[in-house]
Amino acid sequence: TWVPVPLIFSIWLFFSKRRKIFINFTLLFVLTNFLGFVGYFIYPAAPPWYVEMHGFEFLENIRGEATRLVQFDQLVGMPIFEGIYSKNANVFAAVPSIHAANPLTCFLASLQLRGWKIKVFFFIITISMWFGAVYSNHHYLFDLL
Repeated sequence: TWVPVPLIFSIWLFFSKRRKIFINFTLLFVLTNFLGFVGYFIYPAAPPWYVEMHGFEFLENIRGEATRLVQFDQLVGMPIFEGIYSKNANVFAAVPSIHAANPLTCFLASLQLRGWKIKVFFFIITISMWFGAVYSNHHYLFDLL
């Protein structure tokens, strides 16, 4: 949900004529992702699963791992997360967590909208993604900051 939810939200903002919020959200989303990618190059950090498997030794050409998300693959009987994470181009991209940042951008943008339901929805999505990112062993707690 870290990519589809923000994209769907931005499309909804655009077509519901909330242009100012749409522009603010889009700029925040692009800036957040840009800073995340810059962070990966400035501070290439191994995720928790890598440290558990290989320690702090730098190994080139390591495949990404679905880690605890394999449990979902087993539940549905299809290698969904294994297929996604095995194609990861940059294993050393744990800090900062764009998984944590993207839903947060949705929540922050939702604060500009009327009504409490959408705010609660994005708050739950954000907290769920944060929990999932740490539980799946892909990010550290401090990545969420």
